[in-house]
Amino acid sequence: MFGCVFSCHYLQGVVNDRFAELISGEPDYVVKLIEGYLADIEMILFELSRNGESSKIDFSMVASLAHEIEDKSAS
Repeated sequence: MFGCVFSCHYLQGVVNDRFAELISGEPDYVVKLIEGYLADIEMILFELSRNGESSKIDFSMVASLAHEIEDKSAS
């Protein structure tokens, strides 16, 4: 399953050669990185949704959380 997902995304240009190197040499490490990333993003999205439910939205917090997602996605 993971191989199919990888090759489909690789062909679409979503992942690069560095990812191919990592997955071929250290697949468990890559899975842990992805799981950690998803857990972090899930927590940030929860905070965003909780903030959105408030009658007074804290836009500076929304901006900060959005930047946090951007930073985590770039590394």
